[in-house]
Amino acid sequence: DGPLRFRVWVGGLADDVDEEKVLRKFERFGKVVNVRLRSSQRDTFAFVQFTNDRAVEDAIRGMENSTSLGSKVKVQRATADNRRGGGGRGDSREPPPSRGGGRQDPPKARGYHRRDESRARGERGGSGGGGG
Repeated sequence: DGPLRFRVWVGGLADDVDEEKVLRKFERFGKVVNVRLRSSQRDTFAFVQFTNDRAVEDAIRGMENSTSLGSKVKVQRATADNRRGGGGRGDSREPPPSRGGGRQDPPKARGYHRRDESRARGERGGSGGGGG
């Protein structure tokens, strides 16, 4: 019974959506306990918490790819990945990574450094030796 129980992540929301609009769209699937609206640089999204798992499943089936709250709304079961990093409306949550493709971190962020590439080619870093 963790904090993600009976919760869905809803992404792709229109910028002008408010918590009341989200509540009205999702309460038809079951009793809504909480709606938390968030935004990041990439997306406006919400977490909607229900009282039971059936409501979660019905909401995913009923709202996935709908256009009633945005261009094409994504609805998924909330996971720890939904809650990671980034700015927002007073919170630091971002949507889950997109399926297929997506941005890759630069090599340096993965522990790979340009000097490693130079070494592989036999180059040396730093200034040359002395003169005489």
